[in-house]
Amino acid sequence: MGEPGELYLFHSPSQEEMAWAREKTDTDEHLLALTLALTCFQRLGRFAEAREVPPVVVEHIRLAPVAGVLVGLPAGLYPALRAARMEPVDALR
Repeated sequence: MGEPGELYLFHSPSQEEMAWAREKTDTDEHLLALTLALTCFQRLGRFAEAREVPPVVVEHIRLAPVAGVLVGLPAGLYPALRAARMEPVDALR
């Protein structure tokens, strides 16, 4: 456990899981703890103790929301800005 592909495959929270976790937490620290517990439970079938979770997994989950924003923001902004410069009828085509 620790290769980039394996981290992505087994320890990347989905958008739905992140949305659920955001609703259930009130701080970034709690969000990290909940998503970490959730992904470890999904992989192991039980809740792991903190000392059992490799630091690379913690860091991967910590950066997952950041990576989503870095990819999603430009992917959504580019078409929106392009459409904003067009006539509405042309933008809908």
